[in-house]
Amino acid sequence: MRAAVLLLGMAAAAAAQNRLDEAVALFEQRQYAESAALLAGVVAAEPGNACAQAYFGVALANANGDLDGAITHLERAATLDPGSSRYQVWLGSIYAAKAGQAGLFKAASLAGKAKAAFERAVALDPASVDAREALLQYYVNAPGVAGGSFARAREQAAAI
Repeated sequence: MRAAVLLLGMAAAAAAQNRLDEAVALFEQRQYAESAALLAGVVAAEPGNACAQAYFGVALANANGDLDGAITHLERAATLDPGSSRYQVWLGSIYAAKAGQAGLFKAASLAGKAKAAFERAVALDPASVDAREALLQYYVNAPGVAGGSFARAREQAAAI
């Protein structure tokens, strides 16, 4: 009996992994709506799967502009896998996009979160060009009061 339960559990995990692999392949082909549809099932079945949470978040943002949903899932992914530089870059990018749509005070808060996520990404993986480029872009585009700095942008460029 225990063996049968174990086999069923392994089969379910394998099926979820297959759905995740298929969803990531669709994501990489920029078929975000299709990817999000598959990822919704994976996230429902495995809420502790950081990879599924992260890809679902970005797919939601790209498929239909759901930045709030994207933030929710990317924050979960970053909590589940705090060592992932990639998830921090993605989270920072969504915070920055949301800041661009927000009012002044909310934008300032989101910009600070974006900067912190980019800085964490670089700290987690100093060799990551994506992380350094995201932080560089933040420094170039943010006003000085939000931490923008051409000198800091040049530091990131030099590190790349």
